[in-house]
Amino acid sequence: MLQKIMDGDKLVRANVTYPPDCIATAIGLAILGYNKQTFEGFYQKKLPLRIILSAELITAENVADYYNPDEVN
Repeated sequence: MLQKIMDGDKLVRANVTYPPDCIATAIGLAILGYNKQTFEGFYQKKLPLRIILSAELITAENVADYYNPDEVN
């Protein structure tokens, strides 16, 4: 997809990064919810309805910062 952005593909104009460990966060929260546990030591004890994970928008302006030609496609 990054190559398509670099090539100016009209259908692929951007991509978004996601941390590879985001599934670990989801599984951990699912286990807490299943076991009716809360966040110990945090102000808000109940499980949040929404969690925002770090993600970055990749566009033609910054694609070179993310592109690695040796990366597995």
